[in-house]
Amino acid sequence: MSKIICVLIVHLLIYAFPSIGSANLNCENLRPRNRSRDQRNTQWNQPSTIWDFGVSFGTSHSLTDIGGTGISAQFSFFDAQPTATSFQGGGFIRSRLGDLIALETTLIFARIGAADSLSPPNSGRFPRGYHFQNNLLEMSLQANLYLPKSILNIPPEIYVFSGIGFLLHAPQLKNWIDDILPVDDVRSPQPVIPIGFGIHYTNNLNMIFGFRTGFRLTFSDTIDGYDAIHGKNDDSYLFNSFSIGYRIGN
Repeated sequence: MSKIICVLIVHLLIYAFPSIGSANLNCENLRPRNRSRDQRNTQWNQPSTIWDFGVSFGTSHSLTDIGGTGISAQFSFFDAQPTATSFQGGGFIRSRLGDLIALETTLIFARIGAADSLSPPNSGRFPRGYHFQNNLLEMSLQANLYLPKSILNIPPEIYVFSGIGFLLHAPQLKNWIDDILPVDDVRSPQPVIPIGFGIHYTNNLNMIFGFRTGFRLTFSDTIDGYDAIHGKNDDSYLFNSFSIGYRIGN
């Protein structure tokens, strides 16, 4: 008799509180904390699928012992001669490793040149009368560090960059009457260090528009073909580039 009463009580409880009977059926779906943790882990472990590629074009400027305004090469944009501006172009591939970091490979063809005759007449370079041209082929690997959106939340992305590369070049040095002069111990290829800053914007069609400016530090004083006896600095050069590209991934 007591067993029959117990069975009746259990059935009454099930009919009175139907959610009790289905509680175990829904327990697997009621784990928001574990599920969100799994999602975070999945997002963290996913490799980057964002790739940018495109072309660049712009100006190139010589910062060497020939031309400019001082006795030796100056690591400054103000030492570049505007009338000796040349042009450069190339391509790039960039992989985003996260919101703040990207790796970029660049290949650039450029020409640089300068002339002592374009320096101020009262400078030490003017009476020397040298001028040169140099065709450059530069390939580099650069790391871009982006400004966090928490600091400046605007659509364009601002970044600084630096890296390592190598340079193939063959300077041609002449005097004031266009006689070709022997060049001094030109090393090619040679390492270069690009350093600068840039900005780019990606529209809703995944088109990328950008601008960057960057110095190239070298470990040679013969980018112009001339090793200045009293030169205190190695030669360098400067690129200003506009770019257009396309983004794959999201």
